[in-house]
Amino acid sequence: MKIKFKSNVYYAFLAIISLCISSCSEKESIENNISYQSTYTISVNASKSMGSMTRALSLDDKTLNTYWGDGEVVYVYNTEGTNIGTLTPNTTGSASTVLTGTITTTGLSVNNQLTLSFPRTTINYSGQDGTLSSIASKYDYAQANVTIKSINGNNITTSDANFENQQAIVKFTLMDKVKRTAITSEYFYIYDSENHLVSSISGGNISYGGCTVYKPDGNNDNVYYVALRGVTNSNLTFTSAMMNSQNYTHYTYTKENITFEPGKYYEVTMYMSGGYDALINLSQKSGEINVPSGKHYKFTGSSDDCYITMGSLIGNDPVYVTLSGVTMNNNNVSTTPIYFKASNSNNDGVILLEDGTTNTITSSQYHIPAIYLPENSTKTLTIDGNTGVLIANGGGDAPAIGAGGSGSGTHGHLIINGGVINATGSSSGTSPAIGAGSGGSPKMGNITINGGTITAVGGRLGVGIGAGYGTCGNITINGGTIVAKGFSHCAGIGSGYGGTCGNITIGSGITSVTASCGDTGLSEDAGISAPDYPVDCDLIGCGYQATCGTVTIDGVENATTSSVFTNLSSVVSTSARTNDTWTLTHK
Repeated sequence: MKIKFKSNVYYAFLAIISLCISSCSEKESIENNISYQSTYTISVNASKSMGSMTRALSLDDKTLNTYWGDGEVVYVYNTEGTNIGTLTPNTTGSASTVLTGTITTTGLSVNNQLTLSFPRTTINYSGQDGTLSSIASKYDYAQANVTIKSINGNNITTSDANFENQQAIVKFTLMDKVKRTAITSEYFYIYDSENHLVSSISGGNISYGGCTVYKPDGNNDNVYYVALRGVTNSNLTFTSAMMNSQNYTHYTYTKENITFEPGKYYEVTMYMSGGYDALINLSQKSGEINVPSGKHYKFTGSSDDCYITMGSLIGNDPVYVTLSGVTMNNNNVSTTPIYFKASNSNNDGVILLEDGTTNTITSSQYHIPAIYLPENSTKTLTIDGNTGVLIANGGGDAPAIGAGGSGSGTHGHLIINGGVINATGSSSGTSPAIGAGSGGSPKMGNITINGGTITAVGGRLGVGIGAGYGTCGNITINGGTIVAKGFSHCAGIGSGYGGTCGNITIGSGITSVTASCGDTGLSEDAGISAPDYPVDCDLIGCGYQATCGTVTIDGVENATTSSVFTNLSSVVSTSARTNDTWTLTHK
């Protein structure tokens, strides 16, 4: 029993020793697997790199200044993308500073990389209000990568931080394309047709979409500062809206292949289309429709019993009319379909031809043009467009576009900047296509053509562009593709039968100018039946028993068909019907 007892004690002792050893081993294993978090103090020299910006923003003339501002926080991330601390600038008011703060993490060692980011932990470009101060505090995202150079106790030193902005900052100035006035809109929307515009980034996931910017209450200017990311060869559409007396007025602007590089500042002035003060369907109207001072009306539909007057006695601002698929004639009214009413107002006028539309304006009454520049006026009517078409047909003794028939006062000026314009004089009387008619010797102002594709066919005894039996001022052609046909006794460009015009100038910027006169077969072109007449007029210059000023072509004064020009080629041809045609083409 005694031996057995000793044996039991021995084995019990061994069991206790074994248990102690096992317990110590497990403790050592646990201790070896524990990673304790440490808190470090970090100091980083931070500055902007060339072409990049740091945090706060201010505008000095046209330079965007950047500086570190009060209360700014920089977030520190490890290589796994975990936020491990924050830093703040020691000094503010300049582009360079020292960032200091603490980070808490595990397992840091020399040569580890850290990412510094501000102003928020996630990137989100929504909610912008168009102000520079808002971008500075919320949307001017920038990042810098630094490398740990040394760890001395709990103090860390790193390489310098050169922050690079992650978006462009763009100053948009919104202008009405037609009125050339500021658009004081309530919001501004930017859309990328290819959906490259970044709206937010969270956890490495990128969301794309449009950017809507709402102005703060009481801010009524036309300037928007916007932070944009992901704009590289993008096709952008910009939309804006403002409230007028009737409804919301919408504006649009589209631009292809735009690039706004991150870290750069841009200033863009956009002349936006739209902004109509009224949209009018002529099919639903009758009588006079007046467009008052400073207003822009858009017209659609067709009518033979209403007419448009442009201008009013109150106000001196220009009047704007956009034609969008309009058909008008004066079968049931005794006035011109479109009446530039400057004789009773102080307004210049602008007629715009909407792209892709055809607009036909016809006068079927004697002495009444399709588009009338009234007497006793020194104001200017401008016609402009791109692919929009205007077909204008004048009444007897009246032009398609211009001054007269009856009346002898001085009329306004005409400028054509663009569009596709086909103007035809009447089959009766001395009816020019564009200019001054007859019936009281109307005196039209200057005619200036800066662009467009224009075909001007004079009626019976009618000049293509210039003065019929009346008088017009100077004729200047700076650009465009022009075909001007004068009928019997009438120049293609200049004066018609017994008419008077001022100086004629054709510049080197034209695409081509073709002028013809005499019995050119225009009777067929204009629907006129008449006997042949001899060629007794200039192609560009004077008609029969008519006068005109000096003809200057490509800088050559008193130019004729035999002149030699530096920038223009000159070709004259004659047909079997005594038809002379003079074509000038840019070399």
